[in-house]
Amino acid sequence: MSAVMNLIAIRHGETEWNVIGREMGQLDSPLTKRGLDQAEAIARRLKDETFEVLYCSDLGRAIQTADIIAAATGVEAKTHVGLRGRHMGIFQGLTKQEIKEITEKFPVEYSDYRRIGHTYQIPDGESGQQRLERSVRVLSEIGQTHSDQTVVVITHGGYLMGFFEHVL
Repeated sequence: MSAVMNLIAIRHGETEWNVIGREMGQLDSPLTKRGLDQAEAIARRLKDETFEVLYCSDLGRAIQTADIIAAATGVEAKTHVGLRGRHMGIFQGLTKQEIKEITEKFPVEYSDYRRIGHTYQIPDGESGQQRLERSVRVLSEIGQTHSDQTVVVITHGGYLMGFFEHVL
């Protein structure tokens, strides 16, 4: 029988940009009070779990969440660039309304983004498919490195959603 890693996958806490609907992609925004409370709550929950490794995206919101967990559990967080969310290219840092408003500047790009969806590579960014392929590769590598261990991973919502759609 082959070794199996147990994965505890967690999305970072709520951020200021989540609240206002600003597209973060691989930019960053600090956790809100609610996001800090969410991180504290999951840290309390993980104090009762046995796990050997804690990985997180190298973006501040994931690091901030992981640091709270690390302080509560004593397991040091390791950052991994491959755990970042989707790079949203020309749409990063914009609200949904601002993305709609830039259709004059990027009419074809916005139309393709809406029409093509998951496989469309945003200029200066990546497609949902590319993010999915990265998540499968990175989490598989972590699984191979830490077989027969329990690993906590702090990453991003879209990253996890795509990965779970793939494996389930």
